[in-house]
Amino acid sequence: AHGAGHFVGCGFLMDMRDSPTDRAAGEADEMFFVDDDPRLTMYGTGLEDYVNDAWGVRGYTGSLSGSSVQGEGAEGTRMAGYRLHVSDPVPFTRTGRFTVEHGTGNNCSGLYKSVAYWYMDPSLTRTRTEEWRWQDLRSGKRKMNQDDE
Repeated sequence: AHGAGHFVGCGFLMDMRDSPTDRAAGEADEMFFVDDDPRLTMYGTGLEDYVNDAWGVRGYTGSLSGSSVQGEGAEGTRMAGYRLHVSDPVPFTRTGRFTVEHGTGNNCSGLYKSVAYWYMDPSLTRTRTEEWRWQDLRSGKRKMNQDDE
């Protein structure tokens, strides 16, 4: 994402059925790259910890995080999970990027899908005229009418 905002969660699916190995797929570390500043980068300890299911993805459903796993070993594995950052959003001012390794050190192949949830600063999407209206409303120079809603 480019611009100011807050990362508030994600969902993901990893399908290892056609990959040569599913070894350590859940050990994929999550990483937040905030404003391209190495001091603000956050490294996690693996997807199983990220979805609050330590010691392997076993499957559970919670209000803010959860996971599911199907298959195992030679039959192939499918894992899915989600995590919502309602109480701990990740703010960024210029850019925000969330990535997940494909296994430890990116050593797992497979099909990876994900969706990220984030809020952008609404002032960045306003036209110049709309921004002037909002500035006038905040300063009291203008009263709100139906056209401003």
